[in-house]
Amino acid sequence: SFFRSFLFSSSPTMMMLTMPPPDPEPVPPSRTRYLSTLVMCVLLSLVLAWAIVLTILYSAETSRNETSIPVPVPVTVPVPVPVPATVSATSVISIVGLADLGTFVPPAYPAAVPPGDSCYEEDRDNYIDIIVTATEAAISSVTAVDVFLLQPGLYNPGGPGPTPTPGVSYTVPASPQRVYLSPVSHPGDFVSWCLPKSGPAIVNDPTTCLNLLQNKVLTTSSAGGLVSELNVDIILNADIYALQSGTPAAAAAARMPAMASAGDGFTFIIGTDSSNKSDVVASGGAWNDYLGYPGSVCPDGTTAPSTNVITANAARNTVINGGYNCQQLPDRDSGLPVCFTWPIQPSTITPTAFRVTLSDGRVLTPVCAGLTPNSEMNERACTVIFGPWGNRIPPGSPSAVWVTSVEVVSDLNLVGPGGQIVSAVGMVIRNPDNASPYTAGDGPHFISATVARLQDTLVGEGVYGVFNQTAYFPNSGAVLYGPGGTVAGVPISAGPGKSGQLEVWRIRMFLSGGMTLDGVRGLRPGLFPRFFSLVLRDSSPFVVQYVGPQDSWSV
Repeated sequence: SFFRSFLFSSSPTMMMLTMPPPDPEPVPPSRTRYLSTLVMCVLLSLVLAWAIVLTILYSAETSRNETSIPVPVPVTVPVPVPVPATVSATSVISIVGLADLGTFVPPAYPAAVPPGDSCYEEDRDNYIDIIVTATEAAISSVTAVDVFLLQPGLYNPGGPGPTPTPGVSYTVPASPQRVYLSPVSHPGDFVSWCLPKSGPAIVNDPTTCLNLLQNKVLTTSSAGGLVSELNVDIILNADIYALQSGTPAAAAAARMPAMASAGDGFTFIIGTDSSNKSDVVASGGAWNDYLGYPGSVCPDGTTAPSTNVITANAARNTVINGGYNCQQLPDRDSGLPVCFTWPIQPSTITPTAFRVTLSDGRVLTPVCAGLTPNSEMNERACTVIFGPWGNRIPPGSPSAVWVTSVEVVSDLNLVGPGGQIVSAVGMVIRNPDNASPYTAGDGPHFISATVARLQDTLVGEGVYGVFNQTAYFPNSGAVLYGPGGTVAGVPISAGPGKSGQLEVWRIRMFLSGGMTLDGVRGLRPGLFPRFFSLVLRDSSPFVVQYVGPQDSWSV
């Protein structure tokens, strides 16, 4: 409006109307035209300059928003509305539910029955899958997943549980975050590899690797016993991850081998008497008073899982049976997940591979290291190490002790595309901000996310031998939502479909720790609406709807 009034009041016509009577000797017509043209050119230059300034300011604001995106806090949240019947099915991205949790989709326990939602048992590992149906064009328009914007975030083990003990410090929940997706993965982007006891490694041949596994002729850990049975050198259909840096371009960058995360997850609760409430609470663990242990019965008549009663779910017997490579059994120790962008060669996992430095100057070697709970053959990018990793006092306080760095110092190998073997020695994560799992804002976080077609096969899903716990495995999206080879009426297909054809997709979220609802209760398949939302490109022609299981905690 300023420029409009300025231009109008400066036009030759307006000057004739508003200026005093002309001079007896008027300016020659040629000079008048010259001055008018000059004025117009100056004004147009000012307008152009102002437009450039506005463009620069807008670009700077956009850039600033993108760099601060990992912790977005929107002012308002859109209210979900049904997709109109006039919208074409190929324009809809349908969210079917979460997977890589437990072996079934539980009922929507009434909110008035608190013990009910304590009875769903899931694997608590570093992976959560979002199952989606969409065309390839539609899924390619999804740039990121926003987490924890609608509700408080998930907790590492060590959280308060549903009935926290007054006066005890528990781990804090994850903060809001935007997690960018890597481009659509194709079969050649996954790692399938195994190492026989004699002969060369087998690459990109899952069937042969499974046969060698069943015949027990693959290389294993030299520790013996259950450690050797779990830490077998086999990786099937595992993802490669890209580190996040706040932009979609970073998620599309080369997925190089690196340590992706390492930090104290929880303290004092590894190696307790898990059947003794007093011992667990005295160690700082939470206890779910809705379900006692052992012997409590769930609403469906089954025995309550101990993992949904206590945060000290790595009790002494669990460590022994979980295939951890230990120099000694943990005794009220802490858990520290260490994750990489490439899967780990299982037989190389040892406590001596790691060095942990604390704020008080101590340099420690873990007492134990192991894959559990990331034991499925298509996972294996994280290990958990146990030791005395500090306390629950806020960093900066006189008696506070926290982890300042985690470094690989020997033995550990990573396996990449085409069977590449890379030593992880020298990879390190430092903690310059003095982060602690008991300080607000320092909870667990998402490392990366990938998207790929859901496979109608269990190759790589689940574990084997004594570790094939039916409460946890198999738990893929094909098992939970795809009996008969279809999900929500859409056929599961390993290869690209026709242009514009609906397909089934798996968005795999990669976490820094095994997130739970509250440190005790497990995440359930119907809780996508509570914690997650999809982010589409600007001006995307597609719409999103949730068609998954209902849950008493859903919003």
